[in-house]
Amino acid sequence: MNHTFHLFQRELASCRQQVEAALEENLTAVLPPTSPFRQPIYDCVLSGGKRLRPILMLKMAELLGKPDHSVLKAACAIEVLHSVSLVLDDLPSMDNATMRRGQPTAHLVYGEANVILLSHLLAFQAYHLIVQNSVDNGRSPQQIAQISASLVQLTGLHGVIGGQMDDLAEARRSFSKLEMEEMYYKKTGALLVLTAVLTSQLCQATPQEAQALVGYGRHLGIAYQIRDDILDETGDLPELGKDPRQDAHKQTHTKLAGLPSSQTRLKYHLHKAKQNVACFGPRAWFLTSLCQQYGALN
Repeated sequence: MNHTFHLFQRELASCRQQVEAALEENLTAVLPPTSPFRQPIYDCVLSGGKRLRPILMLKMAELLGKPDHSVLKAACAIEVLHSVSLVLDDLPSMDNATMRRGQPTAHLVYGEANVILLSHLLAFQAYHLIVQNSVDNGRSPQQIAQISASLVQLTGLHGVIGGQMDDLAEARRSFSKLEMEEMYYKKTGALLVLTAVLTSQLCQATPQEAQALVGYGRHLGIAYQIRDDILDETGDLPELGKDPRQDAHKQTHTKLAGLPSSQTRLKYHLHKAKQNVACFGPRAWFLTSLCQQYGALN
């Protein structure tokens, strides 16, 4: 177990370094040196983060027997989309957050109008990277259309945007636990599912392989958000890198179910995530190790 933990940490660090370099290349390299967006892009995307989604994309491609470069541009695109969701989520009209990754939120530094424009720019660049990656991999126009449709579905009303709308809705006050978990799937799980779907499409996975990766992403996404609720209640600013208890005005999983029940559901979804990739055998060790790390709440 100790050997696996250290191996996991080394792989995590190596993949993160690779993603950081690719993000730098694919974002700042396309901007003129005098562009007013250079510093905001650095602050919002390049200045830190776990890089969970692009790292998972690299490891999923490895599971499918494909090299890192077969998904690297799309992996960067997923991280960009995640960063966009955070920037928008922090706005005064959304969560009105003041801290993100230990720094003042983007709208406090650059103004709301500028970060809204930045979010649009980054979202379009993410789409461009995904199409570029598809072309590089020799995908046909029909396959690229399917990839684009997946992107629209899982970031739109049936995914990230729909989840945020549900989160803002007054109806959240009467959510059941299962309804809340469905919202968590859309808010957080959908982007992890998109990671699995894009990897499967770019790497031409079999239907069985794609289904396994999608199931993993769905359950890991719900677990991630439940874990976030638990940490929001029990953590502090240095640990979280953002305002603790910033969801105090909202209904959360821990408020609905209580802390012990939320911890039980966290373990359930992590177990289901591991079950989904059991078909890959020992080759899925990184994905299962990630679940074990997420289950180790202090």
